[in-house]
Amino acid sequence: MNPSIHESVAMILAAGFSTRMGQPKALLPWGEGTVLDHVMGQVQLAGAQTLVVLGVEPSFPITGDWVRNVHASQGIASSIQCGLSWIRRHKGLAPVLVLLADQPFVTSDDILWTWKQFVARPADVHAVRPLYDGVLGHPVIFDAAFDAAIFQLEGDRGLGKIWNTRPDTLSLKAPVLLSRPDPSLDLDTPADYARALSLRKWNQEPN
Repeated sequence: MNPSIHESVAMILAAGFSTRMGQPKALLPWGEGTVLDHVMGQVQLAGAQTLVVLGVEPSFPITGDWVRNVHASQGIASSIQCGLSWIRRHKGLAPVLVLLADQPFVTSDDILWTWKQFVARPADVHAVRPLYDGVLGHPVIFDAAFDAAIFQLEGDRGLGKIWNTRPDTLSLKAPVLLSRPDPSLDLDTPADYARALSLRKWNQEPN
């Protein structure tokens, strides 16, 4: 029986130190809320449960679950592992989606499209992610058989570093409209944020 996206958990990584931005990227204004609010909203529209991985205790409201990664200074691998450990303790063997808190142009449609590919994956594939114009993107979706690969990550080494070295992963070309902003755009610097705001206004993206 195929799993439902409502049984899955979306892990939103928001534990970075935003050194190049100079302020927390996840809390940058976006529409009527913040960038993190927006990413969480897209996950909720898609129907997945939400877990936000933070580097500090939250000083803002979070709709859904959250966990603090006390080892966030060790890099993104520790945040993915922290979130996965929490999910396995509290949600069992639920499929896991990984998203970044600083990628506001990933939509609920992108999430649902990738979920559809995950459900239809071959039996020997345990992790699926989209390609946006040839660039590895999010969400990454994996089942419990991929957990061992997650716990082998070290330092600032994300899933993209191991993706093409494993036979149990699948990258699929996602449908991307030319009239929409790049879903893989990260908000790393003030210039990135300014560009994203201009693209959002031009694209008339809903809040």
